[in-house]
Formats: sequence, C-alpha cells, structure tokens
Amino acid sequence: MHLLLVNKIKNIIYRKIANRSLLLPAMCILFFILNLSLSISAENISANLLIEKFKDYDRKNVTLLGEAIGDKMARKGGVWINICDSTGTAMGVWFRPEDAGKINVLGSYNFRGDLISVTGIYNRACLSHKGEIDLHAVSFKIIQRGYPIKHPVSKIKFQLFIILAISSIVLIFIWKKYFKHKIEIEGNHLND
Repeated sequence: MHLLLVNKIKNIIYRKIANRSLLLPAMCILFFILNLSLSISAENISANLLIEKFKDYDRKNVTLLGEAIGDKMARKGGVWINICDSTGTAMGVWFRPEDAGKINVLGSYNFRGDLISVTGIYNRACLSHKGEIDLHAVSFKIIQRGYPIKHPVSKIKFQLFIILAISSIVLIFIWKKYFKHKIEIEGNHLND
C-alpha cells in the first residue's frame, strides 16, 4: 500500500516539476512523509514476543502474521479465532462477526489455514474478556488462502502392515489348532 502511494506521488512529482533543481527537495519531503506514515502504522511482531514482553506492548497497535487455526468460537459481539505465528505460538484474536466470516479455512491436521496479517490493539489483561491476553482486530488482510494437506502412506509402512497382518493371521490359526487339540485331549481325559 505504501509503495503504491510512493509511486503515485513520485509520478506526480516527475510530471509537475519541470525544473529538476526542485526534485531533490521534493524527494526529501516525500521521504520524510513516508517515514512518518510508517512509524504511525502498527508494529509487526510475533505472538511469542507479545507474551514475553507483555508490558511493553499493552494497549498498543500491533500486527500479527500467522495461520488461522482451530475453530471459530462465536460469542456475543464477536468471534474468537486463534492465530499461530511462525514461532508456533498461538494467540486469540477477537474479530467482528463480519470479518471472521471472511476467514474460510482454519488449520488442522488435514488443512493449512488461511495465512492472515491482523492489525489490532494488544491487551495483556483485556477488561472485556475477563483478563485474557488477546488482540482485538481492527483490520486484517488474507495473504494466502488455506488448502487441504495430503498425508500419503509411505511404502515401508504399508509393507510392514501387510507383513504384520499376515503374521497375525498365521499365528491365530496356529494358536487355535494347538489349543483346540489340547482342549480335546483334556476334555477326553476328564470323561475317563
């Protein structure tokens, strides 16, 4: 988004400024405005760091990048969705119901969840949610849609299964034959 804005402003500067001597001051002003806008935006951070340094980020605007996992847990006024970041740490994110509806695939054993970037207010002890650590989503963007994960069975496991199944069947027949014969002998011996 920022790059698009920068390119638009750059094009305007090139078209509007006929005198190239004004180009350097204009570029310096553009650079200053861009840095100012980036410093106002949310800080991209891991869930692990948010939990470890909770005092530093409390009630601040942060961005969390991760996979939507588990289940959508609808509650009054919103929906909880857990976001698991690249460190493997998950954090509960509170979404508006209309925003949560846009997240289609949640990660599980059989699915890779939607990869999303969530920007919101981090709370180390949220007053609205009984003191829970959470992130209240203000905006989010779906980076990549989720997809099914295939779990093929390896050939060695399949071969081992066949060998063990055949061995088990053979052992059952041997066991039945041995014990059936032994039971008949003991049964005849008791009748004498």
